[in-house]
Amino acid sequence: TLNKLRLWGGRGPCDGRVEVFNNGEWGVICNYKWSIANEKVICRALGCGTRTVSSTEHSSTNPPKKAWMNEINCTGEEKHLWDCLFNGWGITPCNYDTQHIIINCSETIVLSLSQECAGTVLVTNSTSKGIDRGKTWGTPEANVVCRELNCGTSRVIPPPGLFAAKGSTAITILGCEGTENHLWQCNKEITASSYLPPNTTAAVICSSTLTLSDPDTVKVVLLNGAKESRCFGAVHFNRNGINEAVCSNEWDINDGSAVCKELGCGWPLLVSPGEWTSDAHVNNVFCFGSESSVFHCMANYQKPTDCTKATVTCSTQCFVYPIGSIKPRIQDLKEKCSGNVELFHSGHWYPVCSKVLSKNLLNWICEELHCGTALPGNGTVLNTEETKEGFSIITACERDNLSISDCEIGTKLEKCAQGHVRCSGWARIMLTDLSPCEGRVYALNRKELYSVSGQGWGDKEVQVLCKYLRCGNRVHHESRENSLNRWWEHSYNCNGNETSIWQCKETETPTERKQLYIRCTDNPVVKLVNTSDRCFGTVEVTAFGQAQPVCANQWDQEHSRLLCQQLNCSGAVAHKVVKPGRRFTAHYFRCTGKESVLWQCGSTQRECSSYVSVVCSGKKLRTMSLDLINT
Repeated sequence: TLNKLRLWGGRGPCDGRVEVFNNGEWGVICNYKWSIANEKVICRALGCGTRTVSSTEHSSTNPPKKAWMNEINCTGEEKHLWDCLFNGWGITPCNYDTQHIIINCSETIVLSLSQECAGTVLVTNSTSKGIDRGKTWGTPEANVVCRELNCGTSRVIPPPGLFAAKGSTAITILGCEGTENHLWQCNKEITASSYLPPNTTAAVICSSTLTLSDPDTVKVVLLNGAKESRCFGAVHFNRNGINEAVCSNEWDINDGSAVCKELGCGWPLLVSPGEWTSDAHVNNVFCFGSESSVFHCMANYQKPTDCTKATVTCSTQCFVYPIGSIKPRIQDLKEKCSGNVELFHSGHWYPVCSKVLSKNLLNWICEELHCGTALPGNGTVLNTEETKEGFSIITACERDNLSISDCEIGTKLEKCAQGHVRCSGWARIMLTDLSPCEGRVYALNRKELYSVSGQGWGDKEVQVLCKYLRCGNRVHHESRENSLNRWWEHSYNCNGNETSIWQCKETETPTERKQLYIRCTDNPVVKLVNTSDRCFGTVEVTAFGQAQPVCANQWDQEHSRLLCQQLNCSGAVAHKVVKPGRRFTAHYFRCTGKESVLWQCGSTQRECSSYVSVVCSGKKLRTMSLDLINT
């Protein structure tokens, strides 16, 4: 058991009743054969200087009811009192009420914080002052500090660097029980140090922390570049008409919350570092998130070196930007100019809720991406039953008679279905033969199929195409006689690392009138399972080495018709949605009506909560189909 030593009940940690901790209990020291050499060891071991005054017969308040040591004989050079000769722990009894030891050491230890009930912990003695955070600085140690200074209890231990500190001594607190009257009574190590970096110093914010008002005229402002912005931008303190940047060190959502609340801008959607500045005046802002003003938060007001500015994006729609300040993208690796809509705003890509996709905004997105104009029926996200919860764009383009230059945007946190757009220039590269991963290559644009010329297609391009079709790797490609006289007027140059053929660079219009034919490694299998009849059951896909169900979301009768035709089971009678009460990974399919087998439809894999079963009109169906249809 760890032995400890303290002086208890005096004016400070260096005078009082001598007590030792042994076997989980505090006890007194008896005065029989007491010597000045013993006191020298005690004062030095406690970091309290040298012995000055002692009393060997004194009655103090509430001494422990245990006498641990007696007949102690020190030389004065020992490191700890229990290194001296004595007759054993608790061996020789004495009157613990009157025969204990009280001593005064020469050192006066003063504990303070760099601010009122908050700040860097400073311990001052006759020669130096300092404190080191150490690895064990935590709530018990912080509580001792707050209690000793009559500041309540520890409210929070702030991040390193919030408070500046200067000291010539590194005092590492090795651990407090939390019951000590003085921090100096905790286990500690004292070493000389010429410099204590701010990020190593111990600090605390106590429950009785006072909010200090700034005597200057100060307000918080947000700047977008040099222009003041209502609810978005880099955080500045405007002091007497001069904007002072706030550094992003330790800048977090609680700090942003205080700023948004003070400006009447709702809550923070995003906090992040901004551009570099050499003109910052505030660093290490520390808020709890409940403050009504950022000036009620703690902060380091010493001018820092160069840093990145703290920025915040608040939830309220009072900040607006012209549409020309953002850029769009359409996320879909299978199709060109068709997919989920995202907008780039203030350094981040955001999903767009389908409900805010006006006709003007959709047309602008298509035009910006050189994809023509938006086709009717856009807005609903395809191939997913999930709704997004995150930062979404809100727009002011609801009235279609507005010019796109009149649109304004902001951000809002909500859960919604992600928007989708299909432009007039959309296209998909696909196969239509009876094999899912082998055959002539076509391009589908809107509702027309076009033959893809074999000109310009090398191994790298075909490798990317096989990956794009989710068919594994390239095995072989060649040029064959075409089946259609309509030709796709594009070819592609790939480096082999692309995940979609649309990421490759378009090259010159091909002149060769022979069609590209490819063969890839994979051969996905789609079948109906859980029945002895191959024309009835749960739709299952075996691909990439595993069998998985097909999600029922957006599965329709056309999908069923295509599957039944692929399985030589005639037409489709019905399909059923099954909800097993859990989420699982499944395949999603999006068909165009031009496919010969299900795998040629656009497909993805993601989580799902319902799978699909299908009834085909095969000849064995009549005896078993009613159960599925009627349940």
